[in-house]
Amino acid sequence: MKKIIVPILLLCCQWQFSCGIVGIEVSTKYSPDWTSLESRPLPDWFDNVKIGVFIHWGVYSVPSVTSEWFWFDWKDPFHNKELHEEILSFMKTNYKPGFSYQDFAREFTAEFFNATEWAEIIGKSGAKYVVLTSKHHDGYALWP
Repeated sequence: MKKIIVPILLLCCQWQFSCGIVGIEVSTKYSPDWTSLESRPLPDWFDNVKIGVFIHWGVYSVPSVTSEWFWFDWKDPFHNKELHEEILSFMKTNYKPGFSYQDFAREFTAEFFNATEWAEIIGKSGAKYVVLTSKHHDGYALWP
């Protein structure tokens, strides 16, 4: 996994600096309430760049049968019964009994990941910044 994440992080850092975007240093301490959090300044560039790319990538891409809500839809029969049944059928057809969501992590190798290709696509999109969601709601982190 480290072989995957390091190029992604380098790509994001390179992209940030090649676009002339730099972070702001903030020494203010914030408290865990909305008023405090809403008082933090936005970087000057943020309102001007207009287009950015947020990358959501995780173990749910291994089965690639639904969205990043795969685990939720697999385990919750009440939210979307039709989708739940579709996932159950997919799992029964493609995985052994007892296979868990966490087991997908071993198969998440990003075999076809190509940082150069991603950079070219993002560059052509006109995006001025990239954010990689490094830890999603399922708890899987894209770092060792």
